[in-house]
Amino acid sequence: MQCIAPWIPAFKNGLATENKSFVTFSFATIDSKRLIPRVRTCVYRGFLFDDESTNSIIFTTDNRSSKFDELLHNNNVEAVFYLNKSNKQFRFSGSAKLINPSSGVFPNVILPDIANKPYEEDEDNDVEQLSDEDEEKDIKKHNKRNNRTDYEEDDDDDDEVVRIGQPVLHKSGSTISVFKAPADYTIINKVPSRTPSTTETAGMIDEPLNYPLFSPSSLEKIQQRLESQPYNSLNELLLESPEIIYPPTHKDWQQEYQRAWDLLSSRSKSNFKSPKPKTLITEEKRKLLDRISRGVDGKSIEAGKDQCAVVVFLINKVDFYKDSYGNSKRLIYERVNFDQWKESEVVP
Repeated sequence: MQCIAPWIPAFKNGLATENKSFVTFSFATIDSKRLIPRVRTCVYRGFLFDDESTNSIIFTTDNRSSKFDELLHNNNVEAVFYLNKSNKQFRFSGSAKLINPSSGVFPNVILPDIANKPYEEDEDNDVEQLSDEDEEKDIKKHNKRNNRTDYEEDDDDDDEVVRIGQPVLHKSGSTISVFKAPADYTIINKVPSRTPSTTETAGMIDEPLNYPLFSPSSLEKIQQRLESQPYNSLNELLLESPEIIYPPTHKDWQQEYQRAWDLLSSRSKSNFKSPKPKTLITEEKRKLLDRISRGVDGKSIEAGKDQCAVVVFLINKVDFYKDSYGNSKRLIYERVNFDQWKESEVVP
């Protein structure tokens, strides 16, 4: 389940201590052509969906920049925040996904079978393992209730079976899997074997990523259900109402993109109207940059919006170092078991 990671309070406290209008950090990617690291300074724009329980942060970039193309080809990234006033350093490791409607690029975050294995033996709950015959009866019963009379035999690992509307139970090994998708979820029947290049991204979704990230509307429905009726476990809730548990939808990503854009200052928005980053300067480009800086380029502040991309940094590991004047401390946090975090104290 989506929950606040143990490093979040220290991170928020460090940000608050800085007392700045914005906080910068170093962000490293991998050059897809030369396979060497690339690092630059970025501006922190807050937590994804303005919700710290996502354990993910966002910032913006230009879709014409090398960073954008690097993330399309390799989303393994790291970032370092050094918060000077509190003497805290956070090194984040994880995956970065992009939101850029103008080029058709949206994150494809999926939920694996968390709580989707209700028939495995559980010492605490003493749940009995169902036979194949009983399992199949349960499948048919579920699908009949949701106007489905068949299930998928998921034999092809390369295919991502996606259904719209009511979830369908299908056999996956010795367990039952449930695909959870709301009516507006984007369909993609074949997961690409690689992340598409910039020229191929129109209308496509990049490779799926397993992460404990729920749609804001799903979290709201889960909370409402938990408040109205007690459940012993998430398994129990899922079996009764699997349709309310699903990852962020296409609409969620579009709304988050707009929210991130609205957070930007007029000056930051204007930067996206500039000529392509790192191209050779010419007299014409110099004049255009001058007009943009003075707000007399003849275009609205929204003119560069298509070039703005939001980077979603899904964090898997945190190296937290605090220098306390002779009493330094270093903690390593790692995401384990999908939605849990392991804490280890190491020598600074």
